Amino acid sequence: MSVDAKDHLMPFDFVQVDAFSDRPLYGNPAAVVFDADDIPTETMQKIAREMNLSETVFILKPSTPEADYRARIFTPMNELPFAGHPTIAAAHSVLARYPDKANASLLKQECGIGVVPVEVLRSPAGLRLRMTQGAPTYRDTALSRETVAKMLGCSEADLANTPFEVVSTGVPWLVVELSRFATISALVPDQGLIERECKAVRAAGVTTFVERNDDGPVRIRVRTELPRVLWRRFLSDLSG
Repeated sequence: MSVDAKDHLMPFDFVQVDAFSDRPLYGNPAAVVFDADDIPTETMQKIAREMNLSETVFILKPSTPEADYRARIFTPMNELPFAGHPTIAAAHSVLARYPDKANASLLKQECGIGVVPVEVLRSPAGLRLRMTQGAPTYRDTALSRETVAKMLGCSEADLANTPFEVVSTGVPWLVVELSRFATISALVPDQGLIERECKAVRAAGVTTFVERNDDGPVRIRVRTELPRVLWRRFLSDLSG
């Protein structure tokens, strides 16, 4: 990849990583651009827009001795202080790219919320990465069960008897637990209502989750509703 940096074209290496999967072309993709210290912020945003993935990560030298590297994370619209799967993608790419990090058991990533540790777990089955996110914050909402059910397109009986809270480890989400596993696939979300109510509680969108309650390989299933208009407004407020 070549970009216009400091008034002349410079080549930059990048990879695309599928996080949360050990199978090619599965998981959650993120682009990772290496040695990006000389790329202006405006150009980073243009690159993220051209990549057109949910996030693109730029790897830079750390600004603190406590970190191994710095990561700047961009959506096609704006920069984020932190995001989960781009952190995993960045750590995976740093291990593969830089020989001095190849045998690390712990990577310390500097980002907008501070230094995030990522453990490197090696076993005969392969490599696993385990990140520690920022300390979560919780905010109660005044949303009624009737309103939340209408937002998600389900019955009130499909909602678990747990609070509707806005939870953040860097980006705030309205989190809703469901009572039945089958419900999560049958939701018919009202995007307009989600946009209105999430804006009122200052959340980027709504995330639902439900436990399987069986012996399957996956314990919890998660689904996120993210109205594009709301996301654009939220990111604009975040950067302002």
